Amino acid sequence: MPSTRCTNHLQNGTDATDQYEPDVTVVANVDNVGRCPSYARPAHSTPAVCARAEWVPFRPTLRDQGIRGRCFAEGVSGVTVARRRPRLAAGRARALGVPTRGTTAPNRLRRVDRWLAAAAWSPLRRAADPLVVDVGFGASPVTTVEMYERLRPVRPDVRVVGLELAPERVVVAQAAARPPGLLFALGGFELAGHRPVVIRAMNVLRQYDERAVGSAWAAMAGRLSTGGMLVEGTCDEIGRRACWFALGAGGVPATLTFSAHLPSLLRPSDLAPRLPKALIARNVPGEDVHALLAAFDLAWERAAPRGTFGPRQRWIAAAALLRREGWPVLDGPRRWRLGELTVAWPPGPR
Repeated sequence: MPSTRCTNHLQNGTDATDQYEPDVTVVANVDNVGRCPSYARPAHSTPAVCARAEWVPFRPTLRDQGIRGRCFAEGVSGVTVARRRPRLAAGRARALGVPTRGTTAPNRLRRVDRWLAAAAWSPLRRAADPLVVDVGFGASPVTTVEMYERLRPVRPDVRVVGLELAPERVVVAQAAARPPGLLFALGGFELAGHRPVVIRAMNVLRQYDERAVGSAWAAMAGRLSTGGMLVEGTCDEIGRRACWFALGAGGVPATLTFSAHLPSLLRPSDLAPRLPKALIARNVPGEDVHALLAAFDLAWERAAPRGTFGPRQRWIAAAALLRREGWPVLDGPRRWRLGELTVAWPPGPR
């Protein structure tokens, strides 16, 4: 009877979407299938769509052996399990993460890019190698190209590398590359071995479990060069509302920024659906982020008379009220007028 091999997204007490390459190989006896001598695709890619295996009872199943998962093959008549060492990418660590949905659009990340051009000005200007990495650029490289253009006035010799876990997206993005300043490569949270000054990871962690956020932060922040920063957060599909954390090399949030298109904003708490993954489920009474948004809404109401002069003036007045109430609001009217509000995080006692 012919046999084939198939890689399996197996787990032993871990999530099925674990970002690490599995270290288990499933050898299955398959009817009417030729022998496949090697693995058909990288372990981090999305499994191929095919029928679920049916286990035959006269052989031990994976569940019997304490291993949970699925084998994507047809006509399985038996299963054995053999351990193998995880394969590493040539010359560097394994690619970490799972491919994103790929949703993107022109100007979607304009707000975070504008903030980065100011917040990362000093690190980029001081850096011997002004390298910026964009993690998970999506189905189109447009937002990575835009970030490259927006950071060039800060440092004309800036280098931007866009990373994706889906090989087909990297191939498509090559048409937009501008070596040596703008490149695209295969990689994830391990940053393909790079040590950048700035990392942008927007709309990447929303598909992960909240428990995976800390390890993703640590993996990326651990690759930062001295004085570098990681920006991680979420925005809506057209970039009108966004929230993000800024983290240092320790992988701990230092600031939280809210940014909005003010004419379309009814109240500051409308930004809650765009909170970073680490906060999205914590917008409940008793949590700092809930208290902050509630205080911001109240300040927004108190600043209603300033709305006569437009939503920008109302936002500025609300930010000033928050600061007077003891919230660690950073920056000043120059940034507030752009629809931004940055606070030290966590905010601490007031």
